[in-house]
Amino acid sequence: MSDFKLDLNELKSKATQVAGTVWEQSLLLKDAAGEKVRILTQKAKLRAALARNSSELNRLYADLGSLYYCVRRDDPDSEMKQMCEEITVLLEKNDEIQQELSELASAESPVLEPEIEPETGAEADGEAVPEAAETDAETTKPEA
Repeated sequence: MSDFKLDLNELKSKATQVAGTVWEQSLLLKDAAGEKVRILTQKAKLRAALARNSSELNRLYADLGSLYYCVRRDDPDSEMKQMCEEITVLLEKNDEIQQELSELASAESPVLEPEIEPETGAEADGEAVPEAAETDAETTKPEA
């Protein structure tokens, strides 16, 4: 019987030791997971900031280029001359396309179609419906 108690005490001791180890490991995993989440969150924030900055830089570059073209298109620097000429050509093409669209829009005329009134149920069956009945039905309001 004493062997049995010894085995139970030893088993209890081992179980407690294993439970403590599992608990310590779970705390370490929790801490590691928390750190991983913190890092991933920070990386996502930084990537979002980079995307916002890139978008703003692209807008500023476009504004700068547009401003430069408006101010210096007639006398650009030698490095910018080819791009200014390309922009001018594209703007002229766009004007031509807009003109052509305007001409097509003014050339369009609505197609005149004869006005056909829808048939009512009685007319569709070949029966004549007196006009007075139609007029009365249209002008008569139900009493409240």
